[in-house]
Amino acid sequence: MVQTQTLRAEAWKAIKEEKRPVVYTLDEPEKDDRNNLSLSQGNLANDKARVDLMQNRGKRLEAALTKQLDEKLLKQEPLNNRLIVDAIGVITSSWKEHYAKPCPEDLVKLMSNVGDLVGLFERQLSHVFAIEAEYYERKAKEARTVAVAYPQLVKRNEEMIVNHPVTIDSLSQKVTEQENWRDNAKINIEVAKM
Repeated sequence: MVQTQTLRAEAWKAIKEEKRPVVYTLDEPEKDDRNNLSLSQGNLANDKARVDLMQNRGKRLEAALTKQLDEKLLKQEPLNNRLIVDAIGVITSSWKEHYAKPCPEDLVKLMSNVGDLVGLFERQLSHVFAIEAEYYERKAKEARTVAVAYPQLVKRNEEMIVNHPVTIDSLSQKVTEQENWRDNAKINIEVAKM
């Protein structure tokens, strides 16, 4: 805020210095490289004085209109408009430093560029949200599939637990049969040796 006020004060000081009237006399024409010395010096100096006076009036009128606009904006919405006025003042002083004449088209272009950037960020953000939504939808689908498969898995495990003793009994019978077959084979071998 202090920097803005400093810039604004410097801008007003520069404007005041430009407003000082230029006094020309007909006896001593201003020596300027741009003056054409072949013309009558009296008429040229007089015309130049009128042009300078009109330019000074134009600058004063511009400053007065700007001040009226500032005051009108500040009465309507003080905080927001104060920020806008300060921003316009900073932009204008920056333009005056770097360019011969500030152009409103530059501000319009700058605002359209900002609008384009905002649009780009909105598109990127919506794309990110879409990807995030797809991710969560995929995870929800996987969770639903697992939820459907889980009762079947539990049922299969319960069947295995219930059938466990039966399976153990059948295995023990097979082991017993194998042991009996082995014993019979040993007996047959011994009988054959005798």
